[in-house]
Amino acid sequence: MFEKPYRAVRKLLLCDLPDELLVKILLNLDGYSLLQAQQINVRLCKLIRDEKALQYSLELSIAGMEDGPENAPFTVEERMARLKDYVSAWEGLRCQGEETFTVRNPSIWAVTGGLVSYGEISVQTGTTKLVFRKLPSRTRDIADRTWIHEVPVAVQLFTADLSRDLFVFGSARPSTPSSVSLRIGFNHISTGRRHTQAKHPFIDHEVPFEFTEPTIFEVLVCQTYMAVSCKEFIDYDGDNWEAVRNHFPKTSFFVYDWLTGELIFQITDHIQDFTFLSDKDVLLLVTPKAPPYAYMLVVVDINNQHSPERCSVTTSLLLPELVPHLRDPQPDVSVHSRPQFTPMGGFATSDRIPFRTASESRILAIRLEFEPSWPPVVFVPLLTIKPFMNSEMREVSRLSECAEQSVPWEVWGANGSTRVMEAPMSDVCCTWGSRCIFFRSTFLERWRIRAERVKICDFNLLSLKRRMGTTEFQQTDAPSPGLPRLVLDPNTIAKGTYFEESVTTSLPYWVDYAGMSETLNAFILEDHIVFVHGFGPDVDKDDVYTLRVSQIS
Repeated sequence: MFEKPYRAVRKLLLCDLPDELLVKILLNLDGYSLLQAQQINVRLCKLIRDEKALQYSLELSIAGMEDGPENAPFTVEERMARLKDYVSAWEGLRCQGEETFTVRNPSIWAVTGGLVSYGEISVQTGTTKLVFRKLPSRTRDIADRTWIHEVPVAVQLFTADLSRDLFVFGSARPSTPSSVSLRIGFNHISTGRRHTQAKHPFIDHEVPFEFTEPTIFEVLVCQTYMAVSCKEFIDYDGDNWEAVRNHFPKTSFFVYDWLTGELIFQITDHIQDFTFLSDKDVLLLVTPKAPPYAYMLVVVDINNQHSPERCSVTTSLLLPELVPHLRDPQPDVSVHSRPQFTPMGGFATSDRIPFRTASESRILAIRLEFEPSWPPVVFVPLLTIKPFMNSEMREVSRLSECAEQSVPWEVWGANGSTRVMEAPMSDVCCTWGSRCIFFRSTFLERWRIRAERVKICDFNLLSLKRRMGTTEFQQTDAPSPGLPRLVLDPNTIAKGTYFEESVTTSLPYWVDYAGMSETLNAFILEDHIVFVHGFGPDVDKDDVYTLRVSQIS
């Protein structure tokens, strides 16, 4: 027999592929990977630099954005031009136009996506007029629109999701001496009628707390899930201090599938706040022990709930431990992160936008408010938390069971691209994507508040590196007109100030200044900054609020 001659088999290398195939492969990479691919060889560097689709993909990543729907009527060149316009407008904080409108006696607010919503309750009729204002965007070709609907209840919890044409509203009433009954409805924003995709027009849920007016309700919607928290109210005033100093308020937290009406899970625990991290992961800010000297972030996978009475935890992360004297009797702690995970970024499906904020680029703002000091705010990129969400899942019936297996702050936070800053007021630390807005403030007459400096901070690292090479900036705390500030130095909070040990963080960021304004609150959205001004000329008759909407992009 004759043996076939041996032929050496040459391995096919990446650079042996034609340009068309290489482009399709490279389009699946994120911004960091594309930048690294440029350094491999001359051919890849030239291909990425010259191919318009790859340049657009790279610029999207640097801006913290993702591409819009394929049916959007924009070419790659048009999308690129609009993206550059969008980035330039936010870097320069150039206002493209302002709209102002007045609201009397607003009882509820919701700012979601490109939608500003509010409700006015009629004491005489017990009904609520709900107003939904879709804000326009010049850069992303979004038209403005307003819907007004009336619901036959005094609304106490409320949110909206324009991508689902959905608004959620609910009211509470005493059920028993020790419980509250919540009725939650689901309607279309476009028509005000019952939502056709919801199997049940209402969901009724019992909350194990006494009914009191100050009870705090919060609701968020993410895709098909609706999460609700009802925080127990405890009066710390008067002579009952000793009785309540070790009784910290609990929160009843529950999640439903609003399409089917199925209860996914419920728990009553020391939950301070919550937010969605993805379409299946919800983050809970929890007090792990009765004296709340330390807090932890617990991530629950709501897609893998085997029983409504137990929650499936993917990870729990400890925050730095507070010093004991900062109980007060308990700090007001909150977490904020937007946009929530939605397929259209919170915009209507009819808005065929060229691009939107990528949910992966979000920052989480964790605020710990003490009296009388200014609250420290811990900023944590979502990408810092995600590597710890791959740990083995465990089921718990009480969130305190997570404390012993929690990841210490020193492991995940100290070197996890976090930053501690100071913001002097509550409710004025609002995030969108990698940006956050807050301001220093002083009180004027009749409870009016003047913001000394309105700040926009941006924690996007890729954008930061780009701007360092193209933007004139300052590194001092005293602002110079027209110049943003770049913060690179690590920040340390001394031992005993707020925490048991010193805390050092080192996430760099930009600070842009949006001037001064007499304002009660401020929100940052994808295309706008919204200022809420209070108490107009009829202050003795009504609560009159003015909303000033500044369109940036």
